[in-house]
Amino acid sequence: GSSSGAPAGSNQVQLMDFSFKPKDISVGAGKVVFFLVNSGPAAHDLVIADSTGTSVARSSLVQAGDTVTFTVDNLPAGKYVFFCDVPGHRAAGMEGTLTVT
Repeated sequence: GSSSGAPAGSNQVQLMDFSFKPKDISVGAGKVVFFLVNSGPAAHDLVIADSTGTSVARSSLVQAGDTVTFTVDNLPAGKYVFFCDVPGHRAAGMEGTLTVT
């Protein structure tokens, strides 16, 4: 995307080389909007998985220097993990915790 700023009410997440900022995110259940900002030199994505490891949502690949608005329409309350699915990135530590209340 080529958006100039985060949409109102969105949760900004910075994608860097092998890390997310913030690493721990808390949101309300239901429709959740993430504003992904890739400030690293490599492409990254954001995948949300439930406690069983099943993927429940996946962003598009965000190229270096780009931003993407990523909307999850119906996220139930619970604990999730989010990670970058680019080969090797999650193993290098690119993951975090998502708490939905």
